[in-house]
Amino acid sequence: PIYSGLGMGAHTLEIVQVSGLVLIDAIYAQGLNSYPTHIDESSATLTNPSHWIDLVSPFVTGGNLKLNPGYAGDSATFNFTGTKVRVIGLKGPNFGQADIKIDGIYNSTIDLYSANYMIQTSLITASGLSPGAHTIEIIVDGTMNPLSSGYMVDVDGLDVW
Repeated sequence: PIYSGLGMGAHTLEIVQVSGLVLIDAIYAQGLNSYPTHIDESSATLTNPSHWIDLVSPFVTGGNLKLNPGYAGDSATFNFTGTKVRVIGLKGPNFGQADIKIDGIYNSTIDLYSANYMIQTSLITASGLSPGAHTIEIIVDGTMNPLSSGYMVDVDGLDVW
């Protein structure tokens, strides 16, 4: 549902599980940051495309995502225009680590390990970018958290403001 006319100020949204499984795809609040634009993983330029698997699932954005089993050096690169970007993907017990470059400059290493699978989760958010065109590159490290059982890296898309 869409709620409007709430007025300025703080609001609380409570979601109560009555029974069964509750999946929340997204919650957007229009305000100073407005709604993000979503860029699907199919827009990525992939190095070694044959290494990237199309994972089809109703639980991911747009019904599929790109999954790399851990080939170090493989990457997914997106072009976008905005001042803030969030990479969306999966985390799980058999996921590895990836380096992030923004505009060709190393930003950080992200750890996609989680004891439980997390779908459509934020892998990294970068804000304060100068207005205009940018690139973000997700590079498979071939490394993993000591608790992980694998090296997988994935990308489900971007949200851009």
